[in-house]
Amino acid sequence: MRALDLEDADTSVRGAFDVSYRTLHPDLAETFRAIGVHEGASVSPHVVAALTEVDLVTARRRLRELASAHLLAETRADRYTLHDLIRLHAREIAATELTGQQRTRAVEKLVNYYLLVADRAHRLIRPPRDNHVAAVSGEGVEIPMLASAEQALRWFDTEWPNLVAAVQLGAAAGLHRLTWQLALCLRTYVYLRGLTSDWAAVFELGLRAARAVGDRDGESRMLRGLGNAAELVGEYELALQRYVEAHTIAVHLDDPALIALTGDNLGGILSELRRFDEAEAHLNTSLGLYRQIGDGQGEAIALNNLGVLVQDRGENEKAFEYYRRAFQLHRDGDNHEDGARSLANLCWVSRQLGRYTEAEGYARDGLRLAQTYGMAYVEAMLHHQLGELHLEQGRGQAARLELNLALAVYRRMRSPYADAVDTLLAGLADV
Repeated sequence: MRALDLEDADTSVRGAFDVSYRTLHPDLAETFRAIGVHEGASVSPHVVAALTEVDLVTARRRLRELASAHLLAETRADRYTLHDLIRLHAREIAATELTGQQRTRAVEKLVNYYLLVADRAHRLIRPPRDNHVAAVSGEGVEIPMLASAEQALRWFDTEWPNLVAAVQLGAAAGLHRLTWQLALCLRTYVYLRGLTSDWAAVFELGLRAARAVGDRDGESRMLRGLGNAAELVGEYELALQRYVEAHTIAVHLDDPALIALTGDNLGGILSELRRFDEAEAHLNTSLGLYRQIGDGQGEAIALNNLGVLVQDRGENEKAFEYYRRAFQLHRDGDNHEDGARSLANLCWVSRQLGRYTEAEGYARDGLRLAQTYGMAYVEAMLHHQLGELHLEQGRGQAARLELNLALAVYRRMRSPYADAVDTLLAGLADV
């Protein structure tokens, strides 16, 4: 590997890196090699502790000493980065001085660490909706103290490039079970932040990993996630295909919780495609299964989807009741994400019922939740609802503001709703 022998590279810089590395204490050299395995954007004491199997105090001291040797830079408290050329040098050191077995073991420790924390973090953000328990070793691994949804979101924000890199590393190293499980733990975050491109890429790697080891449960969950990603960008036929595959596997496994999850998604996309009778059958089956297994949050989501279906049929009062029951269940379960979505639906149907004051109240309540918990996509939906509400009441300037806020997120996400908002804004051009 000759990554630093670039045509425009300064060989004296490379020589300086070599000198700095060769004069390190063996413990620091070991740490630098371990960091070379990590292909993310930054490292923390927790990551170094996991990679080198030392305690957190020792990991923190080693990072500070590497920073004193100018091999790392502390960009903020407990967060270190490498200059691009030093990063390449670290990777070269790891590739040449570690055996293949040592590199694979280091990647395993890294992915195992990220899976441990991501599993904890995503459950804080959104109550778990299925019976999946991550198969991961927590022995001897110190993880950050995360006690709230806000802390979990901040951790995801900071670690996101590292998490994507960890999935890629796990896939390349053949750590298939860890890889697909880590991908699964990222679903809530990519939805909240509207990271649709990352979503598809990460879950494709997860799908290949699950299939590589014949893990049908993992395959179904990855297919479901890919269906979610396709649906959000308006690729409804692809979403349908993914959901059908996921549901077929769930039925074969005879797993009620997984059948309910995949059937719920399948019913939702069939409703979007105006195949109402098929959609209703799947949604009612999922609703019954959720109630049978005591999954209140799943029950609420099925009710939400049934509300959309009957609203599309023009049964607005019935839809309102579905949404109201769904919101109560989400609120009781501290499920802020889906609760905000229920409020968006309550706004939508209240508008159609002519209850404009009520509709605006639901939208404002939903916005407070979405903004508090960083739900970019749900926030866009609510701005969209408010924009249409203002239009219906002849408030063009207020409508333009709300619609532009929605459009910025829709465009970034490649949402099919962007075209609808564009059309509304075009109609306001002369107002």
